[in-house]
Order: sequence, then structure tokens, then C-alpha cells
Amino acid sequence: MDGDEELRMGQGWEGRSRRDRVVTEYVGTALRRRFRPAFLRLTYPAPADEQQPVTLVLGPRGSGKSTLLRHLRSAWDDVPASLQDIAVHRQHNATCFDVLAELVFDLHARKRGWPRLTFPSFGVQAVAVRADVPLDSRKAAARAMVRALAPVPADGGDGAFVNRLVEAAGMLGIPAPLRAPLLLVPGGRRAFALGLARLRLGRALRDARHRGYLDYLVDLKKRFHDPATRRSAEQDLARAFLDDLCRAYGRGHSARVHDTRCLVLLDNAEHQLGGDLLELLLEARQARQEGTGIQPRPGEPGEPAGRTDPLVVLAAAAAYPKALKKPALGYKPQPGRYPGWWDPEDPGFRPKRLAPGLCVGQLRDLRREEVEAQALEVLRADGAAGAGAPDGDPGELLPDAGVKWLGWAAYEVTRGHPLATRHLFDELLATEDRQSWETRIQRVLAPDSPLVTTLLERLLPRDARETGLWDALPRCAAATDLARAVAAGPLWAEGETALRNAVGAFSGDVLQTMHVRTRDSAADGPLQTLHPLLRLLLLRRLEATGGWRDAHEALRRDAAERGLPEIEAYHRLALEDLHAAARFLNDRFGDADATRWCRLLVRLRRAPVRARIHAHAPQADSPQQRYEGLLGFLSTDEVESRERTVTRLLVASWMAPEPAESPETDHVGDPYRNPLEDLYGQLYGEINARFMTLAYGPFGGGTPALLDQARQYEEKPGE
Repeated sequence: MDGDEELRMGQGWEGRSRRDRVVTEYVGTALRRRFRPAFLRLTYPAPADEQQPVTLVLGPRGSGKSTLLRHLRSAWDDVPASLQDIAVHRQHNATCFDVLAELVFDLHARKRGWPRLTFPSFGVQAVAVRADVPLDSRKAAARAMVRALAPVPADGGDGAFVNRLVEAAGMLGIPAPLRAPLLLVPGGRRAFALGLARLRLGRALRDARHRGYLDYLVDLKKRFHDPATRRSAEQDLARAFLDDLCRAYGRGHSARVHDTRCLVLLDNAEHQLGGDLLELLLEARQARQEGTGIQPRPGEPGEPAGRTDPLVVLAAAAAYPKALKKPALGYKPQPGRYPGWWDPEDPGFRPKRLAPGLCVGQLRDLRREEVEAQALEVLRADGAAGAGAPDGDPGELLPDAGVKWLGWAAYEVTRGHPLATRHLFDELLATEDRQSWETRIQRVLAPDSPLVTTLLERLLPRDARETGLWDALPRCAAATDLARAVAAGPLWAEGETALRNAVGAFSGDVLQTMHVRTRDSAADGPLQTLHPLLRLLLLRRLEATGGWRDAHEALRRDAAERGLPEIEAYHRLALEDLHAAARFLNDRFGDADATRWCRLLVRLRRAPVRARIHAHAPQADSPQQRYEGLLGFLSTDEVESRERTVTRLLVASWMAPEPAESPETDHVGDPYRNPLEDLYGQLYGEINARFMTLAYGPFGGGTPALLDQARQYEEKPGE
């Protein structure tokens, strides 16, 4: 690859994070069949395999589902495998049969060291479904079906489809030495193909109780093209697909060498087509396990009821497919919740079994150490592991410290969201000048940066512009959570009831809000809390469109009307009404114990901060310069000593990055972080000093809690 591709390392990160490797191991374990020693393979049948359930992987947009599936397809390219994008099929108005036909075509591909998989029963029925057969006369339909099953070489029409599924691919299982001579014998191919069709449809005919194979195929064709009965036709096709797979794996030489199952990957399975296909496979498997009670006659190929099939199915979806929301499949809707939550601290991927044939698991965001691994490659690609040290201290960030700091900075901004992390690192490397990493990150995430718009277009629903969410969500993001925004009357103009309801519906789906869920629900906030990254991007857009002041002022008025002084002070701080916000905090200093007061400070310091840099502007003022500029009123107004200290503490901690987490004070239900104003923690010394002043000064109250808070600011970010 060329130099530009090497620099944009994020595009090649699929499958390399610890998260993706764990999922790859999960799939690999499912693909491996039970081992038999070589000296037993010729004398004993294969042991019964456990049926592998369909695994549905849930994740919001940008969580890396598609890239993970592409990695899995590449990692297991040496076994029969197929990757199907349901969204693409949906654009072409495809049916479940069309997707099954693509699966068959992919699984039939020749693999070195593998007997080629054939799909005779499915192939015959596929030809029948696609054949140009008149359905107004059964006799004429039977004659047309004969021509479709054994076409002469000059036939046109659907010949390309027949050639793909039957002739060129050899999916009907005709031995290769016989196929070539038959093409030269007039009528030989026709007779052989019709006889083979009768043979291959033996099981289907017994199950369907039809008198002959042509009668069955005509009926299948008729059912498929009638919307009222298409489902039953698709069920027959799905059963034929599974029967052919079991037959290919369970007889003769194939049973001895097939030590790995087949892999089927379905992307964007949240669409109706994806849900219908998964439901179809589950129903076909259940039908095979229950059986029909009909045993094959002597000399006929057949499979005993209850045999497991060799499929490993992994489907990825950004929402739970509606077709699977059935009590029989084990899904019980819970407001805002989806099954299969992945504990961030759990090293393994353990989907939840909802039904005997269905498991569901959610993809987690990247952990900090996984982001640091990408940061290491970024620094290597940039050619200087210590680049980006603070001005005046070029030697402070050693290689290890540089990785820690850049990994911390990227993680704090994206909170491990895979797509955003990748794009952020790509944009940092694409920067032409050699500015510090701090300035690069600030400019990449400036309100007018193209990256902000790009990420929002990828993370918000595809129809966000049509539904109005594109314009409504930025002002709603000014609230601490979307439930509070929907309830805030001053935030909504007259006639926006429908839009308000749309935001309410959006806020109730955690796969759309990308709500962060950890073991600590008290720190995560309510279910309507946006992912910190999504909220940051929406606030950047709010600032770019000039709606910052109006949104926060409307939310401040609503909090005042509801008697919520803490929330009112929160929005006053966002509006840079520093005097009022600090006075509220100062007035509460002696009214409660120090731990509760520190918790109130944490809540206020997480108020949004407006950016002070543009995408193509020169470097902004230093954090210390901006800090002193905001506090200019202290030199002119008469402010008593403790309030002056509290004001400086509040403003410095509001601008500075979050310190190490403190379980005693971080349970404020707001996971929002914004380290961009002071990425190097230059205000940490100021914050530490103000906490010490409050702890040891003449103000009294709660010295241990204040000292604990001061100690959090003794280490710089990323250390």
C-alpha cells in the first residue's frame, strides 16, 4: 500500500482490538467441530455435534459491527463462508429466497482441502421458483417446468440464473465426469437432469404429500408468488438448504474431513428482511429437530429428523429486529434495554441465550488500553513518539508518557467509540502542519470542523434530516439528559408537538442515544442520557449554528420555574454567568457536609464549555489566559474571600479535564466530559491550591473530603 494508506492506520484496525479478538475467538470456538483421532475416522461415525445457536450482535451506529464482520469473513476465508449485507439486498427489493441463493453460491465456492459443498434439493427448487412458468394451467405449468429443469443450451430467459445455481456451479451434485459427455448427447442432459430432480426432491415430496415432483414444484412456484403463501414456500426452501448442508457434511469422505462448520455473516439485520431471514432459519431448524415422522425409503438419500446443521450464523444489527420480538423466541421488551449487555470489565464475549436457537450480545465500546494501542501506532506513524509536548517542556512527554497522554485524550473525547476514535486519529495524522497535539485535537473537534458533521451523519438515524431530529437534537443536548429536554416547555416553539414526540421516541432507545452503561448506574445517568461523544458533537453543532445561548437560557428558565436551583446554576455556568453560578455554590458550602458539597461541585463543573478555536484558526489562548480572562470581574466587583476562592475553584475545575474518578462524588448521573479546553491539565495546580485553601482556611467544614478532592489533581492527565 502507498504512504497515504499507511498513515491512515485507523482504516486497518478492524479485528485488532481486544474486543474484536474476543468476538473472533467466540466465532472460532463455534466453528470447530468435535475432534476425532485419525485412526477412528474410518471405522466410527462422527459424534453428534451440538447445534450452534444464531448469534445476534447488537450495537449502535458506528460501533464497528460491519468492520468486525468483514474481519471475520477474512479471518475464516479457508472455510465455506458468506457475508451478506441486508441493507444492500433491501435496496434491490430482495426476498429471503434471494439471500439464501447468495448464501448457496458463496458456500459452494471451492476451498482447498475441502470436498465441494453441493445443494441439490435447494438447486432444483430454486430453478422452479425462478422459472418462467404459467400458473393459469397446471398442465402447461408442468411442461414449462420440465423445460426449466433441463434447458437446452440455446435457451435464454433465466438461463443465467440456472447456469449459476445448477450447471456452472454443479450444485445439483452431478459428477463432473458425467456432466461434459451429457452436453454432447442430444436429450441426454434433459433425461439425466429430470431423473436427478426426482431423486433430489425425495424428502420434499414425502413431506409435502405430492404425487409427483412436477406437481410439487408447480405448487412451490405458485405459493412463492402469492404474498399470502410465500412464507410457506420460503420455509420449504430454507429446509432444503439445511438438508443439503447436513447431507454434504454427514456422508462418506465429507464427514471425515469437514472438521469446521460453515460461517454465515449477516450485516444490517435490523431491517425487516434481516429479521424475516433469521426467523426463517430458526423455524427451519426447529422443524428439522421436531421432524415429520417420515423415514426415507430404502435406496433414497435422506436425513434423520433432529440432525444438527453445520451453520454458524452471526448477525449484526443496530436495533432488535421486529420479526424476532416474539414470546416464542424469548424476547420480552423492556423500556430502554436490550438483552446481552457486555460488562465492560468482562474479558469475554458471552451472549445471552434468549431461546434454544438464539443468542444476543451487545458490542461494547473500546476500553482505554485499546485506544492507547491505537495511539501508539499513531505516534509511530507520525514519526515522533514524544511529539506534542507542552510548549516550553519539549522533553516532558517521553515515548511511554506520550502514548498514555494521547490515548487518554482520545478516550476522554470519544469514550472509546470505535468509529469516532478511528476518525479522530485519521484526522490528527492528516494534519499538514506540525502543531502540538493539543492544538490538533482542538481544531479537529472545533464547531466548524468537517469531522463534527461527518460523525453526526454517521451516528444519528439515517432519516434524521427528514424527521427534524438533525435540527432539534443539538438544542436538546444542552440539557443534562433528553428526558429533561423533552419536558422543558421553553425549549419548544408552538407547533413542535410532533417533533417533540420524535425526540422522546429517540431518547427511549439506548441503541440510538448510545447510552453508556457500566456497573455504576449512579454515574451513568438515566436511560435518556446521551453518549458523551454524541452530546459533545451535538453541542458543537449547536454552537456552530448560533443556538447556544437560546437553548441554555430556555433550559435555565425551565429549571427556575420548576424550583431546581442546581440545574439553573448548571445552565448559568454554561452561559458564562460565572458570578451567579459561583454564588449558588458558595451559599451551599456550609449548609451540607463536605462530601455532598463536592458532589454538587462535580455536577456544576460538567456544564458544557463553549469552544474558543476554529478549524482553520491559529492556536487559541492558553488555558491560563482564558481562565484569567473569565475571572476579570473579580478585580472590579466586591467579592468576599470565600466566594472568591469558590469562584476560582469552580471556573478552573469547569475548564480542566476530569481528574481520577472519585466514587464518593462522581455519582451525579452525568457522564459528560470535556477535556478540550485544558488537555494538558495546566489548571490542575490552581484547583489543588483552592481545595487546600478551603480545607485549611478559616471557612471551616469537612477537611478530609476536601483534601481527598485536592489529591485527585496532583497527577496530570494521562499519567
